[in-house]
Amino acid sequence: MMIIMVFVCDFMSAGEEFYHLFRSTTSCPTVVRWNIDYNNRVDFYIKEKTDSLNRVVEISFNHNQEIFDIWPMYGTPIIRYVYYEDRILEYYYDKDGYLLSYLKCECPCCRVYFLDDHEKISKCELVYYDGEDRLKNIDISNKEICRTKIEKEEYVIFYLYSYNKMNKVFPTAPGFLFDKELLELVYDNELINEEFSKSLNDNNSGQKSK
Repeated sequence: MMIIMVFVCDFMSAGEEFYHLFRSTTSCPTVVRWNIDYNNRVDFYIKEKTDSLNRVVEISFNHNQEIFDIWPMYGTPIIRYVYYEDRILEYYYDKDGYLLSYLKCECPCCRVYFLDDHEKISKCELVYYDGEDRLKNIDISNKEICRTKIEKEEYVIFYLYSYNKMNKVFPTAPGFLFDKELLELVYDNELINEEFSKSLNDNNSGQKSK
């Protein structure tokens, strides 16, 4: 059995930090502009950390230089990634750095995206932490405190808020194509243009939409 735990990895310090302007809304954060200057950070900004391979390893939503609790009950203000050859682990934390708990918000603490040989999503598992103690690290293979279920997820959800993603690769399920309604929900109008949409849908032309 593979034991998978969350650790603060050394490579996180080997990458870069990026800052993006976002607008807080009642539905979800809206990205207004990528790559704003660190010295000109505004009230609401996304902080993105990458590793030495230019893969996003952490995304956080911030307000006035503090972690922003986007939606107090269901929000995911901090997202962290762990990479393996055949999967991406996407972990969800509250504003204090504790993993989200099913008992508190009925949200998963992690999604596991399994990748095929072409870096397409072949399967996605939801992992729920079902314990009472607040945890910052977890062994998601521990069936006593974690339960899993298969989910039909066709893209890495919070990659939508990452400029770098997996070294500019946005893994999706075979045949998936981003549609305009999703892009209009997540991005400001100035970011939704033919060139940007094409970059999200790279190598997916002629395939189904969602």
